[in-house]
Amino acid sequence: MENNKLPNSAVDSTKAISYQLLVALDIAYSLDQDQKLWIEKYGDVTISHDSQIEVKHLAKPLSDNNIAFWNTIKNWLDKRFEHHYYKSLVLSTTQSIGLKSIFNQWESSNVEKRYSDLYELWISAEKRFKQKQVEKPHHKPSEVLAIQREIFNEKNAELKEIIPKIVIVSDAPNYEKKWSEMVRKYARGIPSENQQLFIQALIGFLISAQVQDGWEITNSQFTEEVRKINSLYQNGQHIFPKIKKSADLDHTKYVDKLFIKKINEISHHEVLTEAINDYVYANAIIWKELKGLQKSYEYYLEYQNQLKRKHNSKYREKCAELKLNADHDIVISSQCFYDHLMGDDPQLLCPYTNTPIDFRNGVYHILADDDNDNIHWKLRR
Repeated sequence: MENNKLPNSAVDSTKAISYQLLVALDIAYSLDQDQKLWIEKYGDVTISHDSQIEVKHLAKPLSDNNIAFWNTIKNWLDKRFEHHYYKSLVLSTTQSIGLKSIFNQWESSNVEKRYSDLYELWISAEKRFKQKQVEKPHHKPSEVLAIQREIFNEKNAELKEIIPKIVIVSDAPNYEKKWSEMVRKYARGIPSENQQLFIQALIGFLISAQVQDGWEITNSQFTEEVRKINSLYQNGQHIFPKIKKSADLDHTKYVDKLFIKKINEISHHEVLTEAINDYVYANAIIWKELKGLQKSYEYYLEYQNQLKRKHNSKYREKCAELKLNADHDIVISSQCFYDHLMGDDPQLLCPYTNTPIDFRNGVYHILADDDNDNIHWKLRR
């Protein structure tokens, strides 16, 4: 099966992405022994040799001419999408089906009825369009009508092939209800103060499994991760380690370090002392507290990856802004970029319930001190 992500499967909002991950987590728990789960690789959520699931977090009713439905059909008819690989094609949506919609009878309808209902929707849309053109000759077809034309004029045969596989799951719980459901289903054996963190850690694992064009999680990987995270959160709160910071740190020992040179590149001299303090503090935590705990150190390595991804994403964004704004000074913009990342709320390091900002910033400097990690503060046009 080719690694082709479909053109209309991008999610539009942070909540929609978070919701999609919750749905994926729920599905991961139901994987058979030899199955794999993909996220954003062939569509929203995919189960190997079984189902491709498009996940929608929408409020408006699922009507006959709902763009979410027709876009989903268009995706499944894309020539790069190998529908024969799946037993079912599922549209899972938080929407309720409209009272007069054909989708109310979808599950009980045979293939011929499903096809004729969809075909009639297209014909009716064409009639409405022609009527409007009489009134307004320059009236353009709607996005839904354009998709319907493409489907019935160019992909009619393929549509008949996928119709038997299409399953519509409406009235799915919204994000808040889905989160509560996940806690009830999968975190019952975890102390109450850690239940939310347990689900967050599992979501973090799904995110960390990202590869170039999507995520792939095997049943064995997921099972092992659940075991590790479960062992971390079974025993109550995990407070971030505390160590005594040196009061007489010799900052001159660090002036030739690569991470200091990168700060000097943007003439941000006033942050040097703080950067050295954070660098030393983070190293002390890692070597004294995390290195001896295999699971915690594994999570630290993943934490590094998360910070690298965040830096790289923001770096590209700010470089693009510089290209669009020729009057912006590179050094000042670079200082602002540095300050934004250093002042942002720190991501949690699993399994701890808190992560100090000076530890997170220290990890950034550890990464910047290694040229292989490609962490820079000076922006480029």
